[in-house]
Formats: sequence, structure tokens, C-alpha cells
Amino acid sequence: MNLRISEAHYKMLRQAANVSFRPGVENRPETGCILTIAEKGHSTNPSLLVTEVMMPGRGDLSESRRDGLVLSAGFLRKALLRCRDRGFLGFLTVHTHPLSTERVGFSEYDDEQDPRLMRNLYDLQPGGIFGSLVLGRDCVAGRTWSG
Repeated sequence: MNLRISEAHYKMLRQAANVSFRPGVENRPETGCILTIAEKGHSTNPSLLVTEVMMPGRGDLSESRRDGLVLSAGFLRKALLRCRDRGFLGFLTVHTHPLSTERVGFSEYDDEQDPRLMRNLYDLQPGGIFGSLVLGRDCVAGRTWSG
């Protein structure tokens, strides 16, 4: 499924990721944000539409290291409540892999933790769509879960 994002939301996404890709900085940390999404129904080309970029505030990142990022339970809860309140379909967690440039993929940690998180989110909002994106400097990979 395609993901559609406005130019303004894309700029915010890149701003959230910027610290991970700043040249000349050693040990750049992983960072991230949350994208709330809606479904753009189209008979031949259905897609997900980014409705909001939730930038992390104080305490929203439990860990932000060179080799890992953990979004706080409070940040995830805030995103889930925002989706419910505004009628959004769900959300995508976003994090960076600072050493990736032209190709990026999910780490073993991502592969272990994402399915657990997504199952929990789906239990809390059946019918929702949840997923994750990982950003490299010039690339992105993504996956979604539902039902």
C-alpha cells in the first residue's frame, strides 16, 4: 500500500530525523516521531494518508541512542487517543538508522519488538492499521499490520 504525505508533513518528518543524519557528528542517535494516518479510498489505488506528524516532546523518547530508540508508553498512548478522538485509522511509528545511507532495513530488534507492539495496539483499537517506518539518510522502509 502507498503512503501519501504532504510537503509540509514531509518537512516535519525530515526535521524530526535531522539529528540522526547531521554531517560531522559522531555517534548520532536514533530518533523518531509518530505519523497519524487515514485511509484514502480509491478504487484502483488505495493508500494511507498522513494526517499529522507528532513530534516527540520531553519524556516521549524513553531511549535515544546510537543503536536504538524506544518511544515511551505515554507517547504511544497519546497517539492512540488522538487517533480515536479525531477518527484517524491508526498510526505509524518512525525511527532512524543513522548509519544507513542509500538502503535501510529493519534491525533484529525491530523485527522482535514491532510485532508485539502492533498486536497490543490492535487489541486496543481493533480495525486500526498500525505500522512502522525506518529512515536512512536517503531511503525508507515500511510495514503495516492490521487484524
